[in-house]
Amino acid sequence: MDPLLPVLDVGTPVSGLIMSYIDPNEPSLRRLHSISLTYLTEKRRLIAEAHRLPPVSLVRYAYLPDFEWIIVADGTHRIQAALEGGIKQVPCQWVSEDRLQLEARELGYGSFDELVHKAKPFRKGYYE
Repeated sequence: MDPLLPVLDVGTPVSGLIMSYIDPNEPSLRRLHSISLTYLTEKRRLIAEAHRLPPVSLVRYAYLPDFEWIIVADGTHRIQAALEGGIKQVPCQWVSEDRLQLEARELGYGSFDELVHKAKPFRKGYYE
């Protein structure tokens, strides 16, 4: 795990947002959404013009003692654009897993546990 990213104990409620930074190459970082070239192009442009983008929203997901992923709740395209642009750290904030549980239900899954196993890593030049 990236030492710059604070580790929250499993089951610890998030009472507010903890600001930190994350390396886009962090191997435990996962995305749930497809990457749209249209949105990605816009984020690349904003980053190139040095616009300050909102922090990426992350959820720490630990299912088993040796299974931990950081799931991007909001900011998939910002992270992919940063990765491709060689940006080393991206501002982020922790959010509650409730947000992803709601998203899983909206996508037709019974729970986030079903959806999380479909999460994919970030890679340069990887689009669906």
